[in-house]
Amino acid sequence: MKTWIASMVSVLLLGGCAQVPSPNASPSFASCLAPLPVLGSTSHAGPLHVTRTFYLGHTGVVLVYEEADLDSALEFIVGPVSIMNAGFEFQTYRTFDLDRYHDGIEGVSRDGEPVHLVTRALYEGFLTAYSRDPLLVASFQACLMDATPMPLPAVNVQKPVLFQQAVKSDWSGRTFWLHRIAASKFIERF
Repeated sequence: MKTWIASMVSVLLLGGCAQVPSPNASPSFASCLAPLPVLGSTSHAGPLHVTRTFYLGHTGVVLVYEEADLDSALEFIVGPVSIMNAGFEFQTYRTFDLDRYHDGIEGVSRDGEPVHLVTRALYEGFLTAYSRDPLLVASFQACLMDATPMPLPAVNVQKPVLFQQAVKSDWSGRTFWLHRIAASKFIERF
């Protein structure tokens, strides 16, 4: 009898877990960005290893995709919205939940320009895509949430695009020190 009850409980638990949507079931950042032309990429290390890829949007505006991993000796001590607030140093912003895995933020960055972004927290890292063009980010967001848009290209830009100027985030040691978004895993906190 105990074996029968235990097997029924495990079937119900495993069957219930199978119904929980996984983040891999929906489109990924990479699959949604695939239709956009790539302008270039950069990477740098520090407390956070960041790889940035620059995409050309349909209006000639740049969409920046950042994939970041925190140094193995550190751990984030704040949530994803606070991490983004520190990295972009928003003058003003508003947040919204997209689903269990993604957050959206609209705000004015440190240089006074508007920034629209979608972010996803990973274990001691994150993915984020942002631009000053709200329509480009809304199209990316819809693709990510499985509501289809994104294939927007067909861009005919006459002048060169200075994609490095699209970077609005700062993930330097100064950001970590000033905003206290991470701490050492090896120092005991009281």
